[in-house]
Amino acid sequence: MTAESATLDSDVPQRFLEHSAYLSWLGIQIDTLGSASATIRLPAKSKHFNPAQGTSKAISGGVISTLIDISGGFAIWTTCDDPERAQLSTIDMNVSFLHPASDDLIAVAEVVRSGDTFGVVEVTVESADEGDRVVATGRATYRIGTETSQ
Repeated sequence: MTAESATLDSDVPQRFLEHSAYLSWLGIQIDTLGSASATIRLPAKSKHFNPAQGTSKAISGGVISTLIDISGGFAIWTTCDDPERAQLSTIDMNVSFLHPASDDLIAVAEVVRSGDTFGVVEVTVESADEGDRVVATGRATYRIGTETSQ
């Protein structure tokens, strides 16, 4: 697999977001898909905040974890030989929460390694309105298959 083989102008990622009720509800947006990378945005809304935080607004860790997972998956997707048929499954993910976030988030995912059946991605999540402060980092491993191999 090579990053150059990806059809970066494909509508598959956008269709994926639109057909997932959860991701549509979150409002995740694709900024850019590059060669073995993805930049994904999450405009902060009140529905993203952890109600246990009381009066201090903080985006839920589950929402941030989802952003890491989706951005990592899109980065791996750009390395697939046949992105139209690619089927990805998250098989491992680690998230470190560094600071609370209450503003729009930007996840930048970079592929560490992508092979025929597995891929590894590192993701940095920044708060867009807080001077690009890193609020979380993540590392995820994905199984790579196709519609016929799953």
